[in-house]
Amino acid sequence: GSGPHSVSLSAIHRKLGVPASARKPLHRMLHRMVAEGTIRKGADGKYSIAGAPRLIVGKVHGKAQGYAFVEPEDGVTEDVFVREGNQAGAMHRDRVEVQVITWKRGGRMEGKVTKILERAYEELVGYFDTQGKASRVLPAERKIQHHINIARNERLGARKGDVVMARITEYPTEDRMPRGRVVEILGKPEQEDIELQI
Repeated sequence: GSGPHSVSLSAIHRKLGVPASARKPLHRMLHRMVAEGTIRKGADGKYSIAGAPRLIVGKVHGKAQGYAFVEPEDGVTEDVFVREGNQAGAMHRDRVEVQVITWKRGGRMEGKVTKILERAYEELVGYFDTQGKASRVLPAERKIQHHINIARNERLGARKGDVVMARITEYPTEDRMPRGRVVEILGKPEQEDIELQI
């Protein structure tokens, strides 16, 4: 179909600088590629790459290094690589819509998150941490790349190093960490029964 990644026959001629004498072989090649399913020809006569939808819905798999992959729900499409600046505040395990923006060598798709459809976490377990006057919770699940900023009056008396349950009150954006409050102090990391709750 038509869209940002579809191109007309005349545009192909212009882009490739095809002389009139060479157009028939080009048309034959395009026809063959459509027949093979490599490219699609839309109702409007424009061509686009087949087999890779422009918008994909799937689950985010965060990586500690900052990038993420989106695993498509259709179970057929390859995972989409999403670099750190293109996640739109999505967190590990969120259900998102991702737009394919480029294809890497070897066929890997790279995309950017365009919409967050469903948040995976309302609450999470982590370690309470302080830096100067600022407080935050560092999630025990390392694939969650965001720490949660906690206001002074939302600490519930937690001390640095405590294992706590935090509720997210504001989800992250591309340039801001999530905010939340401590709803339960679970104990110290060295307590064996605490480890089981993480």
